[in-house]
Amino acid sequence: MFNSKTDIKRKKKWAIEKLKTGEFIATVEPLSSSHGSFWEHLLRIKRLNNEYPPFVKYHFAVSRIILNYGQWFTFIYSIDKNNEETMDCLYHIYPFDSGFILPQCAIENNIRMKLEQRIGTRKDRSNIVNLFFDLTHVNVFQRTLPTLFYIHTDTTFTLISNQNIIIIPVTDIDNHVFLHGPYSFYLFWSAKKNIFQRLGDQPSNELLDILMQEEQEQHLKNEYGMIDDEVRYIADAYNEIEINPNVLFLKNPKDYHHIQEKHSKTAILFTVKWDSSSKLARNTFHQLALNLHNYLSMIDIDCFDWTDICNEENIIEWPTLVLIENEKIIKTYQGSTDKNEMALALFRFSVNQPYLIENNSSEALIENFLMRQRLIVLARIQHQEKFLYDTYKNLVDIFLDNEHIFFMFQYSTESSSLIIKQKYGDINSFLQSKTIVHTLNQDLNHLQTLIIDALQIPLIPFDPLDIIKSTSTIFLVTSHSQLIQLNDYFLLNNPSTENPVIWIDTNSLWVLTINQYGYIPYPAVIYIDYSNGKVYMNSTLNDIGAWLETVQMGSIEPFYELSSIDIDEGPSQKEIDFNKQMNDEELLNEYRIILEESEKINEYGIGIFYTSSSLFLYNQ
Repeated sequence: MFNSKTDIKRKKKWAIEKLKTGEFIATVEPLSSSHGSFWEHLLRIKRLNNEYPPFVKYHFAVSRIILNYGQWFTFIYSIDKNNEETMDCLYHIYPFDSGFILPQCAIENNIRMKLEQRIGTRKDRSNIVNLFFDLTHVNVFQRTLPTLFYIHTDTTFTLISNQNIIIIPVTDIDNHVFLHGPYSFYLFWSAKKNIFQRLGDQPSNELLDILMQEEQEQHLKNEYGMIDDEVRYIADAYNEIEINPNVLFLKNPKDYHHIQEKHSKTAILFTVKWDSSSKLARNTFHQLALNLHNYLSMIDIDCFDWTDICNEENIIEWPTLVLIENEKIIKTYQGSTDKNEMALALFRFSVNQPYLIENNSSEALIENFLMRQRLIVLARIQHQEKFLYDTYKNLVDIFLDNEHIFFMFQYSTESSSLIIKQKYGDINSFLQSKTIVHTLNQDLNHLQTLIIDALQIPLIPFDPLDIIKSTSTIFLVTSHSQLIQLNDYFLLNNPSTENPVIWIDTNSLWVLTINQYGYIPYPAVIYIDYSNGKVYMNSTLNDIGAWLETVQMGSIEPFYELSSIDIDEGPSQKEIDFNKQMNDEELLNEYRIILEESEKINEYGIGIFYTSSSLFLYNQ
């Protein structure tokens, strides 16, 4: 019988030993007050100095975390030092509605994560979100896991399925700014960034995977401010360049003009060896040369080596692709490394239209060059109706200056036809490409009407290159279901041949491009003026035409302003300094001395390798 102070001390010591060895198990229950039975048991196992043993403090801290998650669980935890497995599983979590589900294992540093995972899988989980606060918190704790909320008003819904993220349905909550209609949509909570992102009604797995990867990324930058993976990527891009023997290099300054005199059409790629985009552009340029060198001459010029030529041509941005015909610059492209875009630019420049297709394999190759062409027109002319070529040539001449269309023809044994291949179809088909076949005849007006109708594209899907245009651009950001409802809207009934509206699907990963500007309730019209970096937003969709006129006059405040690095402001200070440096006689003289000394050193069996930033010595 324990009745004296000595007995009580002995009892405490005995109980502590039992707890340490795992023979006792402590069961944690929600506290009704500080006098609950759990609290009393903790008081009884205090040490004589009125402090809890370390393991009790350990459990007590975790218990306070657990109890603040509310009414969803019963918690049991134990320690058995004789069982190595339990050291990796200190806590077993048993939800009230678990039935035959096995308990989930957790340790101290992930206990909150495990609790939130189990809460998120409850069948009655919609009942746990009663306030807007509950979207970001579970009771007093801010959510540690990224969460996808389905905001809806329809009780007959089916949640999307994704094993990598908790998905919780939520009914409309007090018309909060983040939750107002039109419904339904998904709202992504980023625990890492502490922000919401509004998505569409059926976000793709690709979009969700990107969001989850961003949550798990650790941006560990090196001393140069670059991520190590980025450095490796740039190095790989440079090392993987396979020089095509058909690409020409300058041996002396006179070659620059001699090559242009020798060839009627020349494509010149200006780069610098230390620029990552230049390395990627060179890689693309040399790959395309395999099939394009038969159409034009191609020159690869490094501005680090040929500074005078680059200054003469006013090359201030790399990479720059210059197209020259009869020694005159016809077109200049800056900054892009996209293979399809470069192939289209080079091929359109190198051939005349209409282009003769000699066989089916030739047609397939040419269409690979034209992947980014908005409209391709092919005339199949029956051998007995070669007179139709004159009509077709007149049609081509009408649209010859339109870069959105490319004309081809071939002679055939079949009936004469005009085949129009549109890169973008109608809204109902998700703007998928389509092909229409018409009869080819001598009615030039009718044929012209067919081409004009095919060019009247009200909407094109977003492409990453659209976000780096130098001209103003209108984006319509909406889900496909909402897009169908807007089919009769002003923007879509007044198509622009030159600058159609660009559709960004809120269920695709490209919605993140627009979400960077801040919280936007979709559907919305976004207008970006790249000349000044101002971004305007309209989510009311009322009289968009008048709104655009007001925006273009600068009469309203922008929703967002791009950083200066995103705006074309001419050459950067880095580029200006680089050009000055290349004209620095003192530096050039030092470089000459280095080369001379290198030759002397080499006589003694030591090699020297010089780059733009480093000097390496090695034994020969």
